[in-house]
Amino acid sequence: MWRQCRHFDAARGQAEQWLARIARNSAIDSLKRRSSRPARTDPPPSDEADDVYAGLACPEAGPCEVLSQRGLNTAVQQCLRALPPAQRESLSLAYYSGMSHSEIAQHVGRPLGTVKSWMRRSLQGTQALLTDQL
Repeated sequence: MWRQCRHFDAARGQAEQWLARIARNSAIDSLKRRSSRPARTDPPPSDEADDVYAGLACPEAGPCEVLSQRGLNTAVQQCLRALPPAQRESLSLAYYSGMSHSEIAQHVGRPLGTVKSWMRRSLQGTQALLTDQL
């Protein structure tokens, strides 16, 4: 792209438009190169040297994903607050601390059957609340 900067003519348009056109054309060329290759049954060799855009994708979530996740987090927190304290604690210990039912029963000092019932009821309750909110 920068090898062709001498071809830029300010009388024909703005630099941003010129760069956007170059980026668009490069992306189209890259897609054409990929689609023109014959289908293979074995994995193709890495062609990152050919593709100038390889590896540019950001592994982090974009703004839409962050906003969606924030809304889901808020809904889950509201559902947890709506549960009775014992059910909320058992659910939190299971999903946030990774405890098993028997570990939770031992931790809270209740019978295993009681903890299992709390877990079942709390999951059913949160599922119903989340379905209503989402």
